[in-house]
Amino acid sequence: MHILSVEFLLFLMAVLGGYTFAPQRVRPYLLLVAGLFFYFQSGTVYFAILMGSILIDYLCSTGINRTDSQKEKRYYLLFSLFCNIGLLIGFHIPASLFHLILPLGLSFYVFKKISYMVDVYRGVILPEKNPFLLGLYVTFFPQIESGPIQRAGDLIPQFLREYTFDYGKITGGLKLIAWGLLKKIVIADRLAMFTNPVFRNPGSYPSGGIGLAVLFYSFQVYADFSGYTDIAVGIAQIIGIDIPDNFNRPYSATGIAQFWRRWHMTLSTWLRDYLFLPLAVFFSNTIKHFSKLNAYKHMDGLIYIFSSTLTMTLCGLWHGFTWTFMVWGFFHGILLSLAFITRKSRKHLRKKLIPKTMKTPYKYIRILLTFSNVTLLWIFFRAQTLQDAWFLLRRVIMLPLDIFNSLTGKDGILSLMPEEWIGKSLSKLIIVIVCMILMYIIHYIQPHDGMREMFSKRHRVIRWMLYVLIIVVIINFGVFGDVPFIYTQF
Repeated sequence: MHILSVEFLLFLMAVLGGYTFAPQRVRPYLLLVAGLFFYFQSGTVYFAILMGSILIDYLCSTGINRTDSQKEKRYYLLFSLFCNIGLLIGFHIPASLFHLILPLGLSFYVFKKISYMVDVYRGVILPEKNPFLLGLYVTFFPQIESGPIQRAGDLIPQFLREYTFDYGKITGGLKLIAWGLLKKIVIADRLAMFTNPVFRNPGSYPSGGIGLAVLFYSFQVYADFSGYTDIAVGIAQIIGIDIPDNFNRPYSATGIAQFWRRWHMTLSTWLRDYLFLPLAVFFSNTIKHFSKLNAYKHMDGLIYIFSSTLTMTLCGLWHGFTWTFMVWGFFHGILLSLAFITRKSRKHLRKKLIPKTMKTPYKYIRILLTFSNVTLLWIFFRAQTLQDAWFLLRRVIMLPLDIFNSLTGKDGILSLMPEEWIGKSLSKLIIVIVCMILMYIIHYIQPHDGMREMFSKRHRVIRWMLYVLIIVVIINFGVFGDVPFIYTQF
């Protein structure tokens, strides 16, 4: 049962109906049963593993709270981390080697559990005394499949909050769900019709088709993942639970660091708080211990390079234990490092060389450069092998030269396009290009407050015309079928 299936719709209607009319003290347990039932559909073995891992974290967290010995607290934390990281490695490596399917939401619920344990160890939150509430935190069904990765201190108290019927929240949640369906079914899955064949067999396509497929995938992965987030946020909002958004117009970022503050934001903050900062402290203390004459005071850049590169490489491996994911994460770490160590010189050059009248054009140039870098790195994220990734990257880099050479040919630029794309699939290609434009528009009104204002400030007749239009677009242009969300494979 996946989130776009008819079975899930019936399941959701039953949960929402029961939650609305159930007594407040029963509602958290109703959500727990719903989450357990939803996850049980993925397999009994995976369900048993999830239950066992939650029990271990419950015992370890209460153990941390029970003892006054810092050494014992550390042992409890390390045992929990060993079990959680062991789950990731134990499933990811065989899945990568033998192309097996990972347990549903493995990477997401493991990161939620790690953040819970570390926060308990640090004293940020108290351990949850009720094991059922801890289980609900981990298995909350809108998040279990692909996040967002929410902290326990923010989510668990909301389960105990008195639920009141809020028409505005319910209608707002339904709008978000429709918005997410539009992005997933109409845009992402239609773009996938062109990207999937190219990435499966890149050697069979000319450079123009490859270049378009790479560009299409950049929008596909954004529409797909942000579409899931919209649906998850919308479902939670209907039952009065606030979960964080994951995206804030990432393709409007003027630099790679800003991109990561806007893309998959709950993962970015998780990596910062539980990986990057501890690594930076570790490297700083290590350099301080072994260096002489306080040289460590001038090594901030080196510490940042080590910490960010290792963090992003591990981020790549979180997606999967393959060379492609590792290289994707490594290069993001390198770009972040270059941005950090050149930030002062770039700021100085901007003040010196860019006049005030050119600030806006220069901003859009930076946006275009950031988007280009991110798009090129998506090649490694999507390619099936590292060999395919390098082949695709070379073809994209050589595309301007191919376009120049094609201008003297008989068919011109059309010679760089796959024949089927400009033949019987031309209408589909046109629809895809329209979808790209639609995605670009959505990208700029993506913040949910802005989207709600876009609807609420219109006259009632216009609002309902927009609602009907969205439904008509989904029905007529949606790609219906068993097409999973991209991030469910992680």
